[in-house]
Amino acid sequence: MDLLILESPNKVKDVKRYAGSLGFSCAVIATSGHLLDLPPMADGPSVDIATMAPSKLQPRDPRAAEQCARIKDAICHASRVIVATDPDREGEAIAAQVWPWIPKGKAWRATFEEITQAGIKRGLDAMQPRLHDSAVDAALARR
Repeated sequence: MDLLILESPNKVKDVKRYAGSLGFSCAVIATSGHLLDLPPMADGPSVDIATMAPSKLQPRDPRAAEQCARIKDAICHASRVIVATDPDREGEAIAAQVWPWIPKGKAWRATFEEITQAGIKRGLDAMQPRLHDSAVDAALARR
């Protein structure tokens, strides 16, 4: 069975219903926003100055750590994983947090401009096996 990862838990029920009506059988789970964050400054520098890359992202709180574990478990049981977080830079950054947990060849990116049957169909028809790196970079630079 496929796994569809959303950003908002408020959309899970509707997306599952619309996807099912399109003949797309899947489990649906939500990240509930950002799961990972930079470590606190008190723990040392959070950015490697030489590469300008975040030193290490970690769960932002205990609830996020639990959600990370649930998502990783769901990924293990999925035949294909479609990350369908919001179509903005923050949604792309959240997708990038989940992306490394997905085995190569199983990861797909979709965006839903609207939570309707037609919007879900358009998003699933246009899904791609990659992230938009420029949007991820923009979100990281903003942090």
